[in-house]
Amino acid sequence: MSSSSLSRKNKRGACRCGSEMYKIYNEPGQKTAICCSKCKTPTMVNVKGKTCPCGTIPTYNEPGQKTAICCSNCKTSTMANVVSKTCPCGSKIRPSYNEPEQKTAICCSKCKTPTMVNVVSKTCPCGSEIQPSYNEPEQKTAICCSKCKTSTMANVVRKTCPCGSEIRPYYNEPGQKTAICCSKCKTSKMVNVKDKKCSCGSKIPYYNEPGQKTAICCSKCKTPTMVDIKGKTCPCGRKCNHLTTSLDKNRQFAAQNAKHQKWSMSKAKRVKVGLTFAGHT
Repeated sequence: MSSSSLSRKNKRGACRCGSEMYKIYNEPGQKTAICCSKCKTPTMVNVKGKTCPCGTIPTYNEPGQKTAICCSNCKTSTMANVVSKTCPCGSKIRPSYNEPEQKTAICCSKCKTPTMVNVVSKTCPCGSEIQPSYNEPEQKTAICCSKCKTSTMANVVRKTCPCGSEIRPYYNEPGQKTAICCSKCKTSKMVNVKDKKCSCGSKIPYYNEPGQKTAICCSKCKTPTMVDIKGKTCPCGRKCNHLTTSLDKNRQFAAQNAKHQKWSMSKAKRVKVGLTFAGHT
């Protein structure tokens, strides 16, 4: 990149580290951004975008308001997403569908018509509605989905572990924020640095008070009134460990069928042996 083009990009807000990302970070209390998300220090915060009182980017406010003041964690029960466009059907889902020749999404997956297609997310050229995730390892733009990819292609959208597996990295040394290893290649000292831990520091939280959406406690430190808000529950409100997917049901049916056939064969064999013995006598 020439010095003149770099100067023009810096005037527009591009970072001086050389990346094409805009600088939005600086030390708390400063007003001028000097770094992007790649070169910022751990103490830097977003000084350009309006932030929630907790420090994150806000997306929620009361219905009818246009300026977001709260994030999803500190919003009230009456607040709605005023940043992302939602479907006119009344659901909180963003619209992604319209007729094939249209470019603006007007419906979500629940209220779309049979002729509508996804006009927001790029779909695979093979004709399926799956988003492409694969290309040759040195490429950055995905061109194929998991169905039409070649044997040499790799997932270039989702960050995978450097060990070569297609598993996402979740582990690093305690105190680090960026995951570098998966569960297969992690060392004994590494911990999960991606999933939010319980306040007790032992496990991933699954429990909170009924009606809440964010888990704050694990099974050890939860209160008697807390319920599992992550696990699939029955309409009666209890944990549905007995509910299984269609694949699990098919496997169970196949296992039961094989067991029944084995029992039937053994019964027939017993009858045959009994008849032979009776005839012999």
